[in-house]
Amino acid sequence: MNFQISITRYKLKRDAQTRLSRVSASIDQKIRFSIIYSMLKKSEEEILNVGCGNGALDLILSESAKIYSLDINFSMLKGAKYLCNRICADGRLLPFRNKSFNYVISLDVLEHLPATDRKKFIHELLRVSNEKTIVTFSTVHKFNPNKIGILVFEKIYNIFKITFPDWYEEHNAQEMPQLTDVIKFVIDIDNNVKIMITPYQGLLGLLYLSIEGVLPNISKFFIGNLLYRFLHYIFYLILKVIDVPPYYSFCVIIEKINK
Repeated sequence: MNFQISITRYKLKRDAQTRLSRVSASIDQKIRFSIIYSMLKKSEEEILNVGCGNGALDLILSESAKIYSLDINFSMLKGAKYLCNRICADGRLLPFRNKSFNYVISLDVLEHLPATDRKKFIHELLRVSNEKTIVTFSTVHKFNPNKIGILVFEKIYNIFKITFPDWYEEHNAQEMPQLTDVIKFVIDIDNNVKIMITPYQGLLGLLYLSIEGVLPNISKFFIGNLLYRFLHYIFYLILKVIDVPPYYSFCVIIEKINK
């Protein structure tokens, strides 16, 4: 065995926050995208994004790299007409040969899959990657043992009698992904890898995510749209400096040692 594991905290760079403010409204997305964007913004390689959604991140990465945008949702891909290379396929059975792409990324897809399919999904990502695979996933789930953040999240929604977002219901419909399981899947599939783990959404981030979900429903009554955007941006910058454990979202970067 030749695998290596390291853990580091991510620090947002100014250029990432500026560019991403144009394509993403939510703090959660900005933080996720900023990690990937800062690593790949100058890449001229071929990149596959599995579960690209509306392709917002792909749009800015395509300024230098050749992006292949893959999603199982045909309607969503059809609406993303600004993407050059749209592919409708299942991430659990990717229609590509081994080592087809220099980089393979997948942002917050894992937690939406049945637990029994997650190892197969990661296997496919690693199979078609020649250099690096980058996976982000969330453990914002009602059965997360780090209950403090989840309880605050649910309490705020209940106080304001706001329907929980679709993504939270989808998370709860599946078994919660575990960081230890993800690492084990990777090592079982290929133990000649270097793994870097980056936690990026902590207790304060989850607190603001819950407030962010409520604000659009009350901001028009209490504060103007410009003030709301300003506060949103300020909180975003503050969170990158002072967010604290426990963490509820992770980025796992898998680099092949022997390609």
